[in-house]
Amino acid sequence: MFQTKNSKRLSTRTILFRVLLVIFVLESVNELFAIFGPYKSVQYHLLESLMLVLSSGPVIWFTIARPLKRYSEEQVVAESEKNRLLSLMESTLESTADGIVVFDKDMNISIYNRQYCKMWRVPESLAEKKSANCINDSIRSKLINPDEFNGHTCHLFDCPTSVYHDVLHLKDGRVIERDCTPQSVDGEVVGRVSCYRDITERVQAQKAIAESESRFRQIFEQSADAIFLLDPVSMSVIDLNKVAVNMFNYEKNELLNRPPDFLFSPEECRAMCEQTVQGDIDLGYWVDILRARRKDGGEMFISVRCRRIELADQQVLLCTIRDISGRVRAEEENRAIESKLIQANKMTSLGVLVAGIAHEINNPNNYIMVSSEILSKAWNDVKPILTEHQQLHGDFDMGGVSFDIMQHEIPELLDNITDGSRRIKNIVNGLKEFAREGRKGMREDLDLNKVIHLATVMINHQIRRFTNQFIVETDPDLPLVTGNSQQIEQVLINLILNALQSLSGTECQVRLASYYDAATRMVCIEVSDQGCGIDDDISGKILDPFFTTRLDKGGTGLGLSISNSIISDHKGTLSFRSSPAGTTFFICIPVSRTHNNEVLQNAQ
Repeated sequence: MFQTKNSKRLSTRTILFRVLLVIFVLESVNELFAIFGPYKSVQYHLLESLMLVLSSGPVIWFTIARPLKRYSEEQVVAESEKNRLLSLMESTLESTADGIVVFDKDMNISIYNRQYCKMWRVPESLAEKKSANCINDSIRSKLINPDEFNGHTCHLFDCPTSVYHDVLHLKDGRVIERDCTPQSVDGEVVGRVSCYRDITERVQAQKAIAESESRFRQIFEQSADAIFLLDPVSMSVIDLNKVAVNMFNYEKNELLNRPPDFLFSPEECRAMCEQTVQGDIDLGYWVDILRARRKDGGEMFISVRCRRIELADQQVLLCTIRDISGRVRAEEENRAIESKLIQANKMTSLGVLVAGIAHEINNPNNYIMVSSEILSKAWNDVKPILTEHQQLHGDFDMGGVSFDIMQHEIPELLDNITDGSRRIKNIVNGLKEFAREGRKGMREDLDLNKVIHLATVMINHQIRRFTNQFIVETDPDLPLVTGNSQQIEQVLINLILNALQSLSGTECQVRLASYYDAATRMVCIEVSDQGCGIDDDISGKILDPFFTTRLDKGGTGLGLSISNSIISDHKGTLSFRSSPAGTTFFICIPVSRTHNNEVLQNAQ
């Protein structure tokens, strides 16, 4: 609202009053001279004129001239202020992003800005005609529903004091918001002020947000998995879908605003929070098999995935849970069948081993053990005699070595023979232990370097038979993995035997190496050979069950297939690379969760 200074206006009545006042003063002075000056000489008239001038001048200045001058100055200041305010109003109207138009009572345009013409895409010459009907006809032609615009316009001028707000949709896709308010001067409505604002982008953004929220809600509710939205700080449940309610048999209000530690263990909740909030945003938290509890106390197996996402300008944890109880039961049944196949394959492998070493080791080893015991007893009996002979006749040779040396070496040699025999016995016992069926699914933290050592000891005689270039390179700082040592031994033995059987001579090399791949968090074992390689036409089939190229030599085609199943059961991968110069098999098994937790703690 603009305010101007009010100046005191000099009316005609005021000026006439002041002129009569001057005349009255002059006549009064003249009458005084007439009364007190009886002689009207020349000097008298000069004195009278001088007194009239001296008395009339100030009176005229203070009563007429000075007020007129002040009034003129105030008029100049008022006109300047008026021009300044009009300029300010005009610049304000032109600088706003809204289109503004003012109509008087007769529906004529009194004020408008260029943005108004630009918004409605009408020429300024049309607005300068001052007729609202002309410019409104142009506006109606651009609207989807012109009748609605007409009705609102008529209503606004029929009810001058009303305030109205509506939204206009244009044929070109734009959306314009209109606000219409009365224009009042000294409490009297003299017209209407209409303000138009282009809200197309805002409407489109609101529509996009609404569509996005609708899609998210549909996905959220129609997902086959249970979905929880968790607060990353308190781990309390913000929202959940119907599948989650049905899966755990709780009411929705029983699950809201509390951590889900009554569904699965508090330790898993803490691990979920730490790995999701503090870990990599792309990796999040993932557990393939986890035990959970329903409201009735029943247990179930679930798969949990949790990631940090942005939702409504805040970070939340999106936790999806899948009931995999049926899959776990099916896998248990499959593992039971697979266990029998593994056992059969182990028996086949043991058959080859036993045929080659049973008679070569057991009988000679028993003979060695018995003979070493007899020799030890005989040496204890004969040593005093030989010592006495030395004392009487001097030192003598035994097998080209003097008795003085041999009396100390022979007991050590006999002990070495006994110790070697016992080692051979331990190897045979290890074969027997390998032949026993281990408990399927038994998992423990393993050092794969020890597993490699046991596997090579088991088939050491086969290694010496096929190659003189067997190299073992192990990483001493290898992290632990979780698995079954007997099953991984079986895989290694099978791969090493295949590598040995592919060699063309004992000068060809077989290399066994272990290392840790930090990028994938996998412990890897390589079994490479300088054999004949695998043909391209069969490379895609060698992991299939019952596929073998040595059927005439007793091959069953189950070794690599079962090995692949064992490594897959350990959440790892079995792959290979082959060329005419040789083949390399890669076993990759994820590190244990204990190692991951230690890495996370060290990072913190």
